[in-house]
Amino acid sequence: MVGKNCAAVSLVVWFAMSGVAAADVPLDDDDEGSLGFQPSWGSVVEVCADWRRVAIRYGDTEELLVELNATTEEGRIRVDLTGDLLFDFDSTAIRPDAEVVLSKVAQVIRDRAVGQVTVIGHTDSIGRDAHNQKLSEARSVAVMRWLNRNQGIPTSLMVGRGMSSKKPVASDAFAEGRDFPEGRAQTRRVEIQIATRG
Repeated sequence: MVGKNCAAVSLVVWFAMSGVAAADVPLDDDDEGSLGFQPSWGSVVEVCADWRRVAIRYGDTEELLVELNATTEEGRIRVDLTGDLLFDFDSTAIRPDAEVVLSKVAQVIRDRAVGQVTVIGHTDSIGRDAHNQKLSEARSVAVMRWLNRNQGIPTSLMVGRGMSSKKPVASDAFAEGRDFPEGRAQTRRVEIQIATRG
């Protein structure tokens, strides 16, 4: 039941690469980050009060942008968070030590967002494409769910996408063909784009 002066919202996600529309993909804490999910209509998160106001701040937003290595481009702020910071290998469960970084991203969203926040999951090229696509989608949902449940960022503001390994930022092999794990680690990431113009 929705309380007085509250809005009931459910997480709606469009995965452009797979053509799947999902609402509140079940990735609860007891799922332990498994990929065996089915899109479902379900959980409703109750948002009461002004989502832009919080008691805990992590300093000046300009300083946070520098700390997060954020870039500003064409009316948006872009933050790339390494997958290894957010998740264990092949998992969709947010690591506890990533929560402070995600809280800082939430502050930037509260202070700067004037439009849509796009959360894009990326994987490296190890493994099958179908698995990596599901993993990248599930990781974007996990980040959006965390931002909503823990920081009150409205789900209506966020859109999720999974890109699998289609947008690498570094090579996963040296020119002579040897494995380049550092390159793969850079490509495994969640990219958050925050619209700063309406």
